[in-house]
Amino acid sequence: MPFKILYHGEVSRHLNTDNRLMSSTSMTQEFEAAANTFDLSLDDFEKITINADEERVLTLQATLRLHLLDHQPAYANIAKSTL
Repeated sequence: MPFKILYHGEVSRHLNTDNRLMSSTSMTQEFEAAANTFDLSLDDFEKITINADEERVLTLQATLRLHLLDHQPAYANIAKSTL
């Protein structure tokens, strides 16, 4: 399974829908498929999301704002709700 090998090899990986209109998928479906296929944890998904944030064509300030104000609190809320 190339994704898992690359992911655990510290290669920056992220998930996307490729072409969500043509493949009738969503990020939720992609995350669910990855969780089921590769046995990824919430921490894994946060790292994957951070990787995606860092690879966007945004300024450093916009990337940090996105992570600190949006993604980080969302993952913290998910972690709390799963306890």
